[in-house]
Amino acid sequence: NEVDIYAIGIMAYELLTGDVPFDGESAGEILMKHLTQPPNLKNVPERLRPVFNELCRKIRSSDSNPSQFSFASSKQLWSGAVKL
Repeated sequence: NEVDIYAIGIMAYELLTGDVPFDGESAGEILMKHLTQPPNLKNVPERLRPVFNELCRKIRSSDSNPSQFSFASSKQLWSGAVKL
């Protein structure tokens, strides 16, 4: 479940920006960026940045307890984005 939610966030970022959220010289470098850095949101349309910030916050806060961030909460978050 958590991997699917993360993947949806990555795909949404790519669809909105035409770019990947993290890049690097090697797969290891990219992996470390995924694990340690928040994505750069400068290419995300300004009105959607709060949605991405909230999604990132929820994913990071659920790292210690993945069940806190469920499909239902991600669906609610994305439905809020549609209203923007």
